[in-house]
Amino acid sequence: MNYPFFMWTSAALMLVATLLYQLHPLFKKHSLKAKILCSSLFVLTGVFAALAYGVKTDYSVLMLSALFLGLLGDFFLDWKKYNTFFVGVLFFSIGHLIYVYSFITMEPSLKPYTVHIVVIYILVILAGIAHIKMDKIKFPGKYKIMLVYSFILITSFVFATVRGIDSVSNGNKPFGILLLLSGALFMISDAFLASQLFGKPKLKNTAFFVAIFYFPAQTLFALSICYQ
Repeated sequence: MNYPFFMWTSAALMLVATLLYQLHPLFKKHSLKAKILCSSLFVLTGVFAALAYGVKTDYSVLMLSALFLGLLGDFFLDWKKYNTFFVGVLFFSIGHLIYVYSFITMEPSLKPYTVHIVVIYILVILAGIAHIKMDKIKFPGKYKIMLVYSFILITSFVFATVRGIDSVSNGNKPFGILLLLSGALFMISDAFLASQLFGKPKLKNTAFFVAIFYFPAQTLFALSICYQ
């Protein structure tokens, strides 16, 4: 079978589904079903990417596991009018920890990038503080747990970025670029989500920006399986 063709087709369908999810009245009316359709397509992209790569690897298994946890997270964030929100956050947190583990345990070692890791952490935290003040984001009461999720997300972004830089430097540009883009898009999406749920966003239609950055981010992670 032509697995690369199916991989890119499912990725393209994810983009179409995401736009319909945000713009078409029928899809917006059944928003949870539309959202899970988008999530299912990035998982399917990952499955076809693994098949296209042709060899079972730890990276493939870990990334597919994290993508599936993302699908579960998407479902539970919105199910029963946000009553299972924290279950969704838990699934996303575990998924990001798996991403981090997959980036750290790949060869070569990231120890030579220790300074880069520290610098990127500092820059992202400073940017996060600026974003919190700009959009007046607050995590009241039990939602303070979101600070823990935020740290996990930042860690995922940092190691996706550093592994991406390392891969580009070592000649695997497609893999490196996919990680750099996916990590950045995920951070941007969750920044919009934090403003939407817990702040006073300066931009309107933040839900659109959450989706338009999030689903491509997960899909790029899925595609990276084929270029590991």
